Amino acid sequence: GQEYDESIVIAISDANLRRYGIHPRELGKIIEAGAEKSVRAHAIFIASFGQEAEEIKRQLPPGRAHIASQTSELPHIASQTS
Repeated sequence: GQEYDESIVIAISDANLRRYGIHPRELGKIIEAGAEKSVRAHAIFIASFGQEAEEIKRQLPPGRAHIASQTSELPHIASQTS
């Protein structure tokens, strides 16, 4: 197979991590572990109850969490991850 210097992973989810049993710190550790292997991981949250997405974003590594209040924002946010 081909080898790459860098890979990008973009996860798109609603901000209901608690409902799925995922703690933001756990997600942050996964993102950081990927960075050690030249994988840039980003999370884009597309729905939120109140300030839930903002709270999650604050707990993730800087620059790795994004919030799209409208799905039309997804292409712009995704382009910023590269």
